Amino acid sequence: MIANGTPPVDANGKVTLHLVRATTDAEEWKHFIYPDMTLEKPMTYDRALLSVFNKEVHTLNNDISDLVISDFITLYSYDDLNESSEVSEYFRNNLTKEFFNQIDYPNVPPHEWRLKVGMECFTVRNLSPHDGLLNKTQVLVLSIN
Repeated sequence: MIANGTPPVDANGKVTLHLVRATTDAEEWKHFIYPDMTLEKPMTYDRALLSVFNKEVHTLNNDISDLVISDFITLYSYDDLNESSEVSEYFRNNLTKEFFNQIDYPNVPPHEWRLKVGMECFTVRNLSPHDGLLNKTQVLVLSIN
């Protein structure tokens, strides 16, 4: 709430948020989020990209990654049923690698993951609490081996 507790409303009855920058122009938002890819300290710590659908986020991330000056390295997941697990023949025949590779759920990385050295990423799991790699930790890719 602003001042007396009443938000400013325009002629259409919409509340204007002056501290939030919004755009539908792809070039404008890319250069707002990543104004200069040569900066030593990333400027994205105080910025956020909001989208309703994960598919849009993947598209926007691909557009942004084009601004990072380095070559893409493509990594693939390895999805298979554990041979030692007691799984019925039906599941063994129907839960194929192709099935696993097409899974697209929130917080599950895609089967094909394109990274560049210099990209910023967020962890989606508590990978190594001892090393500080907790869920939603922002990391900078320094090398890919």
